[in-house]
Amino acid sequence: MDRDPSENAYRRLRAWYGFHPTDLLITMPTTTLDLTGDWTCHRADRPEDKFPARVPGTLHQALLEAGRIPHPFKARNELEVQWVHEHAWVFEREFTLNAEDFAGKSAELVCEGLDTFAQIVINGEPVGQTKNMFRSFRWDVAECLRTGTNRIRVAFDPVMPWIRRKEAERHLFTVNSIEHEPNGRPWVRKEQCNFGWDWGPVLVTCGIWKGIALRCGETCRIGNPLIRQRHRDGSVHLGIHVEISGYEQLPSARATAVLTLEGAEVSAMTLAPAENPGIFHGEVTIANPRLWWPNGMGGQPLYEMTVHVEADGSPLASRSTRIGLRKLRLVQEEDRWGRSFVFEVNGERFFAKGSNWIPGDALRMELADPEYRRLLGDACACHHNMIRIWGGGIYEADAFYDTCDELGLLVWQDFMFACSAYPADDPDFLEEVRAESVDQVCRLRNHPSLALFCGNNELEQMVTREGADWPDMPLPLYRKLFEEMLGDTVSFHAPETPYWPASPRAASGDPADVNRPDSGDAHLWSVWHGRAPFEWYRTSFHRFCSEFGFQSFPEPRTTADFAPGGQRYLNSPVMEHHQRSRNGNTLIMTYLLSWFPMPRDFRASLWMSQMVQAESIKYAVEHWRRNMPRCMGALYWQLNDCWPAASWASIDHTGRWKALHFYSRHFFAPVFVGGVEEPGRATVDLFLVADRKPPAELSLRWILTDSAEGRTLREETLEIAEADSGSTEIRTLELRREYDTFGPENLLLWLELADTDNHILSRNLVTFRKPKALALGVPVLRRDFSAAVDNAGTRIGTLTLQSDRPALYTFIEGLPDSIRPSDNFLHLRPGSPRRIELRSTTGSPVSFDPAEVRIRSLADLVERD
Repeated sequence: MDRDPSENAYRRLRAWYGFHPTDLLITMPTTTLDLTGDWTCHRADRPEDKFPARVPGTLHQALLEAGRIPHPFKARNELEVQWVHEHAWVFEREFTLNAEDFAGKSAELVCEGLDTFAQIVINGEPVGQTKNMFRSFRWDVAECLRTGTNRIRVAFDPVMPWIRRKEAERHLFTVNSIEHEPNGRPWVRKEQCNFGWDWGPVLVTCGIWKGIALRCGETCRIGNPLIRQRHRDGSVHLGIHVEISGYEQLPSARATAVLTLEGAEVSAMTLAPAENPGIFHGEVTIANPRLWWPNGMGGQPLYEMTVHVEADGSPLASRSTRIGLRKLRLVQEEDRWGRSFVFEVNGERFFAKGSNWIPGDALRMELADPEYRRLLGDACACHHNMIRIWGGGIYEADAFYDTCDELGLLVWQDFMFACSAYPADDPDFLEEVRAESVDQVCRLRNHPSLALFCGNNELEQMVTREGADWPDMPLPLYRKLFEEMLGDTVSFHAPETPYWPASPRAASGDPADVNRPDSGDAHLWSVWHGRAPFEWYRTSFHRFCSEFGFQSFPEPRTTADFAPGGQRYLNSPVMEHHQRSRNGNTLIMTYLLSWFPMPRDFRASLWMSQMVQAESIKYAVEHWRRNMPRCMGALYWQLNDCWPAASWASIDHTGRWKALHFYSRHFFAPVFVGGVEEPGRATVDLFLVADRKPPAELSLRWILTDSAEGRTLREETLEIAEADSGSTEIRTLELRREYDTFGPENLLLWLELADTDNHILSRNLVTFRKPKALALGVPVLRRDFSAAVDNAGTRIGTLTLQSDRPALYTFIEGLPDSIRPSDNFLHLRPGSPRRIELRSTTGSPVSFDPAEVRIRSLADLVERD
C-alpha cells in the first residue's frame, strides 16, 4: 500500500500552505465544558435590550423565538426582516470554572462554526476573530480564564456593508433571481444561498451555528486519521495514518489502533512513527471482510477504528472513526459513445439514482438528527443510492454523513462555490479557502458514503458564457483554484476519493465543452429554463445527468400555512413571493396546460402541478435508464426545500411527499418495465430495465383497454427468461388495428411485470396522447380500510382502492402527516384493485378519521358541465 500521496501533489501543497497540511487536529482534553445551550443576544448598539438565544443556532432563529420578528416564511414577512442583516449583533453567556478544571492546565476554546465575521472575547480579553463560517477554530485561552464566573462574548459584524465596499471596488458576477437579492456574495466565505436563490429567501443571518466548547488539560491529541484500503483476492488491507501531538513528550507513551465490528474486536495493531514527524501508521489485513454497499446493492456494515494513546498504563486520549470496507472508483474510459462517467463499487458498476440536496432550513442552518434521518430515509425508501450536496449551501453536519453511511446513500460533495465568479487572485480569500478545504476534507474523508469531491457548481459554464478572458475570473485563475489547489487538497488528504473540478464539466476540461453529451456530467435545463417540451429528454444521450428538474407547488395544506385566505390564487402577491424562479408560476401552468386539462380551481392547480412535475422527471429518468450503459446517472433537482414555496423539490418543507417522490419509487425501482410509444406508427417498444440481473423467470403482462370504460381490447403475457442487467428491449407491440379503430385518444396500455409468485415488481401506463386529450370517463372510486399487526407488533393499515373505470392519477388526500402510504398518484384499472399499505412515521399505531380522508383522481380536478 502507498503510504504517501504523489510527490507532485505534495510539492504543490507545500507551495500553497507553507506548512504541513495535517496541522488541523481535534483534541482529546481532560475536561470539556460544553458552551452550547442558553445565551443572550442583543444588537450591538442596544446592549440593554437583551433577549434569549439558543446555541447552536442563528440570529434569525433567536429573533423569531423571542417574538422580535414575524415568521419570515409566512406571507411576505421576509421583506419585513431585511433590516436584520444591516446591524452588528452580540451573543453572550457566563460559565463557571472550578480551580481543578483548569489550574495549571492548558485551555483551548474550540468553535466548530461561527457565521461569519466574529470577534471572540473572554473576560474582556480578545481571543480571536473569524471570517469564514465553513472553518473550525481553536484558540489558547488559558490566560483569559479565572476561577468562578467567566463571561464569553461573540460579536458578529454584518457582512452586507463589507461586501458592498468590495463590490464598489470590483464587481464579481453572480446569478441573481429576485429583485431584493444582493450582489457581492462571492466575496465572503458564507452560505451562498443565505443571499437568496431561485428557490429560497434572502435571510443573511449570523450566529454560533455549530458546537462551541472549552477544553482544558490535554496531554496529547489525536488527529482525524486517514484510513486507506486495498482490496485484493477477497481480503482488505487497511493502512492507518494519524497525527498525534504531545506524544513525543511522553517517553512511555504507546499508540494502538483497534478495529471492531458490532462491538467485537476484529484486529489490533501498534502504531509506529512514520517518516513525517508526528505521524504514526499501522497496517492490518482483514481476511473475511464484510463489504459496504450502496442502497439496494447489499448491506452497510460499519467497522469502527479506535486509536488509543496511553502512558504507564493510563489512557491519555482516544478517537474512534467508523468506516465501511468498499472500493469505489469513478470510471472514465473511452467507449463507443465517447468517454464514460460511471461509478463502480467493489468492482460493480451501477446507475447512480438520486437527487440534489440543498440546506434543509433557511433559518436553522443544520437540521436535527431525526430530521436528517427522515429526509435521507425517505430518499432511500424510493431507491435513491446517491445524493449530491450542492455547492451553494453548507458542508452538512456529521449526522448527515453518518446517516448516509448507515443507509447506503452515496454522497457527491461539492465544495461551497456556486454560480458566481470568485476572487481567486485575492491572497486572503485563497488562504480562507485553503484552510476551509483542509478542514472539510479531513473531516469527511473516512465516510464510506463519500463518493466524490467536486470543486464547484456551474462556474465553468459561466466562463464559457463570458469568455476565457473574462476579467471577473480569468481561466488561469479558475484553474489555479479549482484544478490545482482543491485538487491537490483532495489528492493529499483523501487520496482514494475521486475529485471532479466542476459540475457540469466535460472530460476535456475545456469550458467550451460544458454539457457535451459524450463525456463528463451534465446539467440539463432545456426543459424548464429552455421551455423545451418533455419530448426533448428523449434526444438527450448524456453520460451522467447530475442536475435537471421541474417545479411544482406544495400541496394545499402546506400552501395554506403561508398564504392567508385572501391570497390563495396562483398570481396573488403571496404566491408570487413564494416563487423565486423568474416566470416560474407561468411556466408551471404553461407546461401543465400542455399536458393536462384546465384545473377547476386553486386546489386543483396545486395538485395538478405536482402531477406534471412527476411526469416530467419520469419522462427523463426512464429514458436515461433505458439507455444504460450509455447514461449511468440521474440526480434530479431537488430532494428538499428550505422554506415553503413553489420549487423543484420532491419533498416539501414540511416533509410531505409530492407526487414526484412517490413516482421516484417506481422509476428508480431496481427492476422496472416501460414502453416508448410511436403514435404515427401505432407501436410501443417494451423495455425491461434492471440494476442487477433480475430473477431467472419473469412475466410481462400487457393489457390494452379503452380509456372511457376500461374494456379490454387485447392482452398478452410474455414470458421473460434469463434477462440480463441493464436495459433490454422485450418486444415492439404493433397496435395499428386498435389505433385506427378506436383512435389514439381512446387507448390505454397497462404494463405489469411479475415474478413466478405473481408478485408485481413493476407497473406502468403508456398512452398515445397526453392526459388532456384522452377520452376519460368519470370514475366511481371505492375504498376499503383494514388494520393488522406486522411481525414487529406495529399496527399497520391497508387501504384497498378500486374503480369502475380507468382512474388516472388517483391520490389520497387528508391522511395525517404521521401516516405514509406505500403508493400514491397511481393509475387504477377496473377489475384490478390496488392495496396501499399505511404505516406510521412515528411508530404509533395507524389511526385516522375516515371522514377526513378523500380519494380523488384527475377527473375530480377538472371542471365539467
